Amino acid sequence: LEEQQALHVKRGAMLQYRVEAKLRQTVPLYRDRDTLNLLWFGQSPGPALLGFALRLAGRDSATAEPPKTQPFERLPAPEQRQIVTYNQDLYRVGPLRDDSVHLFFLRQIAQLIRVHGKCGVAFSPPLYRAFLDEYHLINWQEYRDNMARVRDLCEKEGLHFVDCNDGPERLDLPGRDFHDAAHTLDTGAQKTGEHLYRLTRDSILLTLR
Repeated sequence: LEEQQALHVKRGAMLQYRVEAKLRQTVPLYRDRDTLNLLWFGQSPGPALLGFALRLAGRDSATAEPPKTQPFERLPAPEQRQIVTYNQDLYRVGPLRDDSVHLFFLRQIAQLIRVHGKCGVAFSPPLYRAFLDEYHLINWQEYRDNMARVRDLCEKEGLHFVDCNDGPERLDLPGRDFHDAAHTLDTGAQKTGEHLYRLTRDSILLTLR
């Protein structure tokens, strides 16, 4: 019975990957799904789809996704293909415009931070460059152009911005620290936290004096 339930869960996860990949290809707003769904409905579609598949299999959705402990390079080939499919077009967002939902919410966050007299840090977390390059999943020039717009907005709004993928603040993590293109394992998360602390410590301490 447990093997049958595990098979149902695996099939449900594979269905989720295929559905999300198709949505990203055909529905432009799907790229902003987390922001929009949390704003309007209080829930993201990914967990909802997986939860539905687990309920069909008689499993508790709270135990659906175990902690990520294996780097991408050590995953079985079928799981690697699922991850590549999931990331297809995920990082091809196009040029950021002034009216984009990303910059809109960044402005709102900056205003809230300023109103409450706090110090804010915005950052672009490290990406698995070798993975993205191998499968041609990102346009780095487009990324740099978009991050330049984000940095410009942060400077205007008084936020400290750190880009972990370009320039002097770049953080190169080895493949063994990544589970997929952007999700680090515990080792990668610790290195990222230490990196951000070193870069932002002085500016944050100044606001506390």
